Amino acid sequence: MKSKLVALAGSLASVCVAMASMQVYAERVNNTLSGSNLCLTPYPDGSCARSVTHSVSVPLKNSRKHHGKSKTYNKPGNTVVGHSGLINGSTGSCIIDEQTGVLYEYGYSTQVATTPDGDLIATMMDDTKSSTVCFNPVLGNFEITVYSVVIGGSGKYTNACGYLEFNGRGIFLPPPGTGFSAYEGNQVGEILTANNCP
Repeated sequence: MKSKLVALAGSLASVCVAMASMQVYAERVNNTLSGSNLCLTPYPDGSCARSVTHSVSVPLKNSRKHHGKSKTYNKPGNTVVGHSGLINGSTGSCIIDEQTGVLYEYGYSTQVATTPDGDLIATMMDDTKSSTVCFNPVLGNFEITVYSVVIGGSGKYTNACGYLEFNGRGIFLPPPGTGFSAYEGNQVGEILTANNCP
């Protein structure tokens, strides 16, 4: 009996060592992002066919769980650059700050985040969900919702997967017609690495 218990304990120990060496973890994302957007190609109605974005992040509550322990994932100063565009023509109306706005859908959105240690996280818009902008053409303010999937990266995010959701508000800056806007909002989601990805 004693030899069977010793053999079982040895087997469990080897499984635990193997699991520890896999470095499988999920990182929960809960950040605030603030940044700017520049419209490169406007449509005649003032919406944007192509734009570039730049933002920085500050963690609200962001940690990863690895073998039951929480570790800090994000640090202030993650930088994010992106490229996105809306589908030509509005898809309806919306309400922003108790006023009627114009609703647009994103045609595409891609972003790359650089962490403070230099690792990269690449994302693209999730085509299975509706990413939108509600724009008030009178006041120039807008609300955005963008759903993204993580498509890889570098360093510990090589072959990463996961999802992100950004909900934000912004306003176009004067003078009119420059296509330059500022925005801020919250980003939530999960980033998976190693064997957690399909």
